[in-house]
Parts: sequence; C-alpha cells; structure tokens
Amino acid sequence: MHRLAVTLILLALLATGPPAATAARHPPLVPDLVLVQDVGALGTAMSRFAHRLRAAASGPVAMRRAAPALRRELAAIHATGRRMAAYRVRDPVMERRRRAMARVIPRVSARGHLLVDAAVTGDPARTRRAAIALTQALVSLRSAMTG
Repeated sequence: MHRLAVTLILLALLATGPPAATAARHPPLVPDLVLVQDVGALGTAMSRFAHRLRAAASGPVAMRRAAPALRRELAAIHATGRRMAAYRVRDPVMERRRRAMARVIPRVSARGHLLVDAAVTGDPARTRRAAIALTQALVSLRSAMTG
C-alpha cells in the first residue's frame, strides 16, 4: 500500500512539474545578453521618467498633466525588474548584480509613485520626503548595478 501511495505521488509530481517554490528558487538560465538588454530598457525608462519629471517640475498643474506618462514609465521600470527577477545568467558577476537590481527596482518604482502622488497634490513637505526616498532608492540601485 505504501509503495502504491509513493508511486501515485511521484506520478502526480511528474504530471504537474516542480512545485512553485522549486521553480522560484531555480529560474531559467538565459544568455547574458538578456540581462544587458533589460539593463538597457531600464536605463531608457529611467531616463524618460527623469526627463518628464524635470519637465513637470513647475508645479502641481504640470505634474497632473504629466502624471499618466510618469506612471507609465514607472510601470515599465517595474516590469523590467520583474523580468530580471524571473531568470538567471551564467556570468557570476552579472548574476550577482542582476539579483541585487531585481531586489531594488520595485522600491525605485514604488517610491517614484509616491513622488508623483505627492507632487500632484502640491504638498511641498510630502513631495520633498518622497523625493528623498526616491533618491535613496536610486542610490541603492546604482550600488546594485556596480557592486
């Protein structure tokens, strides 16, 4: 009876694939070029975000107009981080940096959203706090990219 139960469990595992926790611990190995492309996409989205943020810095009205585009750029930044978290690369230095970036990018995105939300309201103290928080997250990202 015990042998039959073990056999059934093994067959069920083979039919459904590895448990989600195992898949999460061992994401697929992709060519290093995939990471290079994702870092390029991240840089592009961050540059567009920074450019649009500077253009909207004149006040809450300009920020309200720019907010949808800023949020789209933040979504692109976040999506890049999610992609980077879903794979591994062979090069050990690149892999260490990929892991670090994948951990920090969600924080950059979240703090960017807080900044946009604060600036839209026109609350200078809240906007300043959000800008400081975003700057700290960006410093962490820079460290992840170079560390």
